[in-house]
Amino acid sequence: KLLQFEYGEQWAEISGHTLDQSDIILITWGSSTAMVKEAAQQLQKQSYVIKTIAIRLLMPLQLDALSDALKDAKKVIVIEQNQGKQLFHYLHSQNCLPMDTVSFARSGPLPLRPDEIANYIEAIL
Repeated sequence: KLLQFEYGEQWAEISGHTLDQSDIILITWGSSTAMVKEAAQQLQKQSYVIKTIAIRLLMPLQLDALSDALKDAKKVIVIEQNQGKQLFHYLHSQNCLPMDTVSFARSGPLPLRPDEIANYIEAIL
């Protein structure tokens, strides 16, 4: 039943650049979402073309919708707050990320900061 259900647009919250092609796509989930969105806004002010995807539904993962959202991206970055890069590894295990996708993961106890995320993104571009 779960695999056949049509989740529509509720599988993730997608914001930022609305055209098909984005220079950078940031994927996150959970409590990191607000910080990632704020970092994206900071970078957009510097003329970066960014889309954020905050995944709400991990299982069953909406592979077709995620693949559609990722098409034509020049760079995909998975951002999460944990030590083991669980989301990054999970998405790779589902074969839905480009091979050159990178991960930014840091464990707590302090939350990720938007400037920390923005600085990382600028450093790898």
